[in-house]
Amino acid sequence: MRPLKSIISLALAGVLLLAGTPVQAEAGALYRADEGYYDPMLLGEHDKIVVIDPGHGGPWETGACSGGLVERDLNLKISKYIKQRLESYGCKVLLSRTYNTRVGLEDRARYAAKVGADALASAHLNGAGARAHGARVIIPNRSYDGRCRSAAVSMANALMKHLSKDLGLGARYPIYSRYTKSGLRYPNGSRADYFAVIRVSKRYHIPAVIVEPCYITNAGDRHKCLTSEAKLRKVGYSEADGLADGLGYNLHLKAPEPAELLDAEPTGKSSYISVTWERSKNAQKYIVFRRTKGGKWKEIGRSKKPSFTDKRATYNQTYYYTVVSENSNGRAVSYDKSGVKAKTPRHDIELGARYTNGKVALTWTDEDQPDSYTIYRSGDDGDYKKIATVDGDKRSYSDADVNEGSIYTYTIRSYKKCKTYTYKDRNRDGVKSYLTGRWTCRKRTVVKHKRNDEIRSTYKKSNITVACQPQAQTDTENQSETQTADTTQ
Repeated sequence: MRPLKSIISLALAGVLLLAGTPVQAEAGALYRADEGYYDPMLLGEHDKIVVIDPGHGGPWETGACSGGLVERDLNLKISKYIKQRLESYGCKVLLSRTYNTRVGLEDRARYAAKVGADALASAHLNGAGARAHGARVIIPNRSYDGRCRSAAVSMANALMKHLSKDLGLGARYPIYSRYTKSGLRYPNGSRADYFAVIRVSKRYHIPAVIVEPCYITNAGDRHKCLTSEAKLRKVGYSEADGLADGLGYNLHLKAPEPAELLDAEPTGKSSYISVTWERSKNAQKYIVFRRTKGGKWKEIGRSKKPSFTDKRATYNQTYYYTVVSENSNGRAVSYDKSGVKAKTPRHDIELGARYTNGKVALTWTDEDQPDSYTIYRSGDDGDYKKIATVDGDKRSYSDADVNEGSIYTYTIRSYKKCKTYTYKDRNRDGVKSYLTGRWTCRKRTVVKHKRNDEIRSTYKKSNITVACQPQAQTDTENQSETQTADTTQ
């Protein structure tokens, strides 16, 4: 649903923004000011983008004022607390304004459409006579888009539940909607909503609510909710819990922490690359991305463990890997954009062999400089056996343990020392080695320990077959074959 809804919303936003004024949007945190969107790598199937709209703004649109308090300023403070709390659950949150500036009512909804929002919540405070008190949530009317109304009703019910529980706020008519009297209609001809933010959001099929947790004009509400930073935080957190609950978030599960990359290196098997990272708190799985130099990140796999093997890497190529942690609430708020680097091995080693003087002389060429070469040989039984290991600066070997008349197949593999790690597994009481898969320590003192004593093969083996026949016999056989061919001709 996200891609289709986003395409429709962005298309409508592009048309309607031509007639609107520019939106003063957020340029910090995760919001990408250059494009106006969240990084798509941070948006998974469980993620939702919510726009929080601090009501009013600018020098003249102050909203309600009472007891020395100004609604415009309190709306912004509460909105920032809503954002903070929602992001702790993994929700992706943007503000329609981050300072005291005027934003048109319709532009607030257009902004939500532009960033592909799944919901919009406009933060206000109520104002009326001194006796009016309690919370109120305004939702879309029954016209045009029933899905928007249904989603908004879920948010409104959850908001009232949390505001009542956390702040003890209630009202005679806590949830209501309103039809316009100006004659405005939706595309299907039905009567439009009265409130512009809700009306324009519905045109983009975005569920929107207006939240008024208390009356700024009521002394009791002011004292309970608005007279200190701690009280404003409590209001913002309560609204955020209601929104998260209404949107289907698990309030007992926090956002996953970003994955901390450890290493990427060849496994020694084919062109496979092993990627490792530390287990992230609150993460249930990990999404692995890969790119080449100057390329774009592409997802290549998922893992529930803090490791992944890339089996689709090609030979003689440099890759960069990164990991995004995720749980059922959504993905982490960031990731390592640089990634870890790994180069796959060359496809093969050029290997030559010649039988002479009762020995098989092996020679090979290799542009790389490994730590060592291991040579294997198979005979009539077809089983390979290790026969020698030579230093990495060698390019030849002589095998004297051969029998005339036999046929041998040789293979050579180059080896390099590879880094391996033993580090703390945060979800277990101990330290685990992901090289061996065995528990190596039951203490919690070791966090990371680098080991360089393990040697793994890094190149694909190269094969060659040689027949151990005496040179004179071979020359005689070749001469006989030539004479036979001449006679036949």
